Amino acid sequence: MALVFLNTLDPVTWEKRVHFVVFWQHSHFKHRPLLRPLWWTLAMSLLATFSVSTGVSQEAEKSGKLITLEGPLTAAEVVRIQRAVRLILDDHLTNGKRPVLIFEIRPGASQYEECRKLVHFIRNTARPGAENTIAYVPEPLTGHKIMIALACQELVMHTDASIGNITGNNVPKPDSDQRILYRDLARDRNWPEALVLGMLDPDLEIYRTETPDGSRFTLPDDKAIATGPRAIYKPRGEPLILKSRQCRTLSLAKLIVPSRAEIAAHYQLPRQATLDDPTLGVTPEAVVIHVDGVLDPIMRGVLFRSIDRALSLDKNLIIFRIDSPGGLVDASFDIANRIKDLREIRTIAYVPKGTEALSGAAFVALGCDEIYMDPESIIGDAGPVKFDQGGMFEHAEEKFVSLVAKQIGDIAEFNGRPRALAEAMVNRNLVVKEVRNKLTNQRSFLSDQELRNQNNPDHWEVQRIITTENLFLTLNGHEAEACTLIDGLVHNQYELWEQIGISEAPPEMKRTWVDTLVYFLNSGLSAFLLIFLGTSLLFMEISVPGLSIAGIGSSLCFMLFFWSRFLGGTAGWLEVLLFLAGIVFLSIEIFVIPGFGIAGISGILFLFSSLILASQTFYLPRSPQQWGVTMNSISVLLGALLLCMVAALVMGKYAHRLPLFRQLVLSNPAPSFSGSPNPSGKSNGLAYSGYISPFQHFLGKQGTAVTDLRPAGKAQFDSAFLDVVADGYFIPMGQAVQVIEISGNRIVVKQV
Repeated sequence: MALVFLNTLDPVTWEKRVHFVVFWQHSHFKHRPLLRPLWWTLAMSLLATFSVSTGVSQEAEKSGKLITLEGPLTAAEVVRIQRAVRLILDDHLTNGKRPVLIFEIRPGASQYEECRKLVHFIRNTARPGAENTIAYVPEPLTGHKIMIALACQELVMHTDASIGNITGNNVPKPDSDQRILYRDLARDRNWPEALVLGMLDPDLEIYRTETPDGSRFTLPDDKAIATGPRAIYKPRGEPLILKSRQCRTLSLAKLIVPSRAEIAAHYQLPRQATLDDPTLGVTPEAVVIHVDGVLDPIMRGVLFRSIDRALSLDKNLIIFRIDSPGGLVDASFDIANRIKDLREIRTIAYVPKGTEALSGAAFVALGCDEIYMDPESIIGDAGPVKFDQGGMFEHAEEKFVSLVAKQIGDIAEFNGRPRALAEAMVNRNLVVKEVRNKLTNQRSFLSDQELRNQNNPDHWEVQRIITTENLFLTLNGHEAEACTLIDGLVHNQYELWEQIGISEAPPEMKRTWVDTLVYFLNSGLSAFLLIFLGTSLLFMEISVPGLSIAGIGSSLCFMLFFWSRFLGGTAGWLEVLLFLAGIVFLSIEIFVIPGFGIAGISGILFLFSSLILASQTFYLPRSPQQWGVTMNSISVLLGALLLCMVAALVMGKYAHRLPLFRQLVLSNPAPSFSGSPNPSGKSNGLAYSGYISPFQHFLGKQGTAVTDLRPAGKAQFDSAFLDVVADGYFIPMGQAVQVIEISGNRIVVKQV
């Protein structure tokens, strides 16, 4: 009872109680010296217990903020960073805390003067107001941005990072003022001046000299300490670049980490302290994008276009309002990775009351910088499934599950979330435990394998098991917050606005007419109609030359088909090129080498392949589900072509009776007859149809076949080249032919 009671006291009240207890034992045990040791033991136990309790509490109250220095450092960027740091310091000053400032310094050629201004600000404003200033170098860093890392109190580097070569890449050689500043920064950080100056000037030669006080880095003119043996560490003319391991060995870097999450763990900071916040120092310009329904290629296209519109409007904060049961794995990962890679945009996932972020939608949420949920909303249950031979759902193979788990684990780890929790949403056999470090009281969520991989596994004790056997991890808002998977609980959108620092409800990114049209055109019925109309109009254009309206209509139908598939995410340039290649091959077969050969067969195959591939996200079906999609595409295509053939037969027989086509056919008032009249009254064995053909004057003429007639081809009559058809026989090129029948645009010839 005493222990629990004392732990609930604040430090001032506790101090008063301790004074009272000490006074009470002195007065009551003055004449009982044998009981004094027992009393002091009890008092010290209470003191130790309370100290640990208050110590943990104080550590839990520790806070920090990440400021990213992206690309070249301009004057405007320096002003933004200064404003952001002042806002952070003022906010924490109000709460009575001093924050830990983490400056993430990314590559980017920057002018010396701008870097110097920021160094001056860090040394004179940021460091005095912060508990600690940390420079985090995630990539190889060159140029004058290195001085910003020197201005901070501690240096943390990524495993693959390096620093050096300050003036080696087309940067002017250092002058005396620059040498003085870098020398001063080296002394301030207690770094070897020779190393810093060696990074600044590649023309300097650096030695590693043995002195009575140990090994030191020296310059050629350091004669006072260069009395011992020395070796060249950096030759003259070569840039000095120190990798992360070298910096750690030389005690220049405090820590080497594979990700930001390790920074938060080492300095006992919350996960949010190591997240990018592009709205720092600027006014948040927010927009809401809805993520609802099934996540398929069409939805992926809609979300990508919405994100692009938000970027074009210069928004720096996107809120993804999620209510989705998930969808296809590839589409879900594409969306999650697109959001994760929005480095200049602050992204927030919001799962309101009564909604869910399941399966692929959980991937999308984990791809965001921050996640806020209603206590009753749900996230997780992302186990991949497939269709069995009978068309029923079944769990995917272990190999595929492992691949998906690794991908979602990478996304979660990138944003500083427990990797094991994300993987447990995909792998139902993964056991995740909440553990606590006995020495630092650090709390974490690890799988058995991760626990064994810790440097000192014995330092961790298991608090509880998070996962349930044979079930994919699914958490409500309270559970997700307790597992540090999300950034906070909100009961409505107004609480969310307040949490993220915006004063009014942001506008919503509504779906445009393009999105609606794409949805409609990607339906099976729309595909059937577009293919049917496009093929029918193409047949009309070929049958009646010069009817440009039919050709334009056919082109428009196929353009709409591929455009909708392109935006819907099922078609790419390959399908478009295949379709164009099919048209080219068929044109060659019809107009250049008439007949039915390789060109014609290839053209038909290309056309069929393009239309089928444009309706699916894979090339060859490998599962029953994919086979079902392919067979559906083939059914739509064959059905449209069959209806087109029926329509062609009907139109060929009844077109002249329709008002729309009556003017396209010239009717002959005289009845058709066999043979042509001549002065002798004898029949010449030639025939023409019952209406006047524009080629009627060629009847009976003789010419030469300029291509093989199999049976279609081309023939020359005087100076005219005509498309002709052989009268049932193959006629080789160069043979003499005669026109024996004309029916509309159909010219029949025989060999003579």
